[in-house]
Amino acid sequence: MADSAETLSKNELKRRLKAERQAQKKAEKQSTQAASGDGKNEAKAKGKGQEDEEIDATEYFKLRSKAVAALKETAEQPYPHKFHVDISLTEFIEKFSNLNTGQTLEDVVVTVAGRIHAKRPYGAKLNFYDLRGESKKLQVMANAKFYESIEAYNTMIDKLRRGDIIGIKGMPAKTQTGELSIVPKTITLLSPCLRQLPHLYYGLKDKETRYRQRYLDLMINESVRDIFITRSKIINYLRRFFDEMGFLEVLT
Repeated sequence: MADSAETLSKNELKRRLKAERQAQKKAEKQSTQAASGDGKNEAKAKGKGQEDEEIDATEYFKLRSKAVAALKETAEQPYPHKFHVDISLTEFIEKFSNLNTGQTLEDVVVTVAGRIHAKRPYGAKLNFYDLRGESKKLQVMANAKFYESIEAYNTMIDKLRRGDIIGIKGMPAKTQTGELSIVPKTITLLSPCLRQLPHLYYGLKDKETRYRQRYLDLMINESVRDIFITRSKIINYLRRFFDEMGFLEVLT
């Protein structure tokens, strides 16, 4: 009985020492974060490229919510009432896909809208974005040289994050690599995304997340979105076919 009690006390001592070490590490980590302050986190959130994905999801939400609240206090509206789009992404691709490599139509100005799925900084005055909508992708080549002003360019670029819905007024162009693009004169933030999008490389594979957040599944996984689109077309075709045959649809 004495040996058994001695063994239990040793195990208990190890457990308590381990818990104390973990608590000490946690306290040190919290004190370091408190010392660095929100300014460091905001600077990190404004970093280029993949730095947004290094921020904790909860911290990212707090920073984005804070940024949106700050915009609401100014004259700029983070959720504008409307934005006029005169050409869809599908029509844009069909109309300007025949441009020559390196060509920019400076005398043609169009407005499009979509969601940012990727951002690729290429220096202080040049940023590339992948704009998606209608199951299409269009590259945005944000060049400070063509923007309305350098100050407005820097201000807008600092605001944009993956997942944001934006409106663009710009010129059709094709890069030196042959990528069809739009070169913005102005960019309007239509709806800031407060949550981090899943990593583009890994995608969204967790089944529970996909089923519980179907909107996110449709946003990220193109194959799933194509299935839903095909399903909708089949149902609509069958409904039109039976309507034309004189059948009546009844919910029972």
